[in-house]
Amino acid sequence: MDKFLTKNKVKDHSKRAVNISAKDRAKSMPQVLHEDDGILFCSICNISIDHTCKSTIDNHLRSNSHLKRKHKTDSEQSNAKVLKQTTVSSGFDKAAKKSLAGAKVITDWIKACTAADIPLEKSDSPALREFFSQAYVLAGLMPNCAHITCSHILDLVARS
Repeated sequence: MDKFLTKNKVKDHSKRAVNISAKDRAKSMPQVLHEDDGILFCSICNISIDHTCKSTIDNHLRSNSHLKRKHKTDSEQSNAKVLKQTTVSSGFDKAAKKSLAGAKVITDWIKACTAADIPLEKSDSPALREFFSQAYVLAGLMPNCAHITCSHILDLVARS
């Protein structure tokens, strides 16, 4: 009767490496593989590869399609930057960080103008626009005076 009450453990005989992450696999071959958000990608073919099974990676690296793409990229692009595939969530994370950085520049600009008694209408002058386009990577994010007064000042007043 006891054998029916205890659960039999089923042993997993698969050859998948559960403890090896995609980042570990990418570190082993950094020129060929890269990892983004827990997914292993082939940098040359821009496809995702199952990182839990080493033979899957080896089979892809020996495949004709991979070798053709590798030969093609080696002959065409010696100095050109190769674009790497990323996941959607990491793309949104990068966009959110850039947006937050732009909002910080705008709020810092408002605080600086108000502290120095400079009217916000001066931010519409062509000379200042030219300065921001040369000085900041976030050049296109500097809004005009009407946008600043409508949205950003209300946010600053609400925070204070």
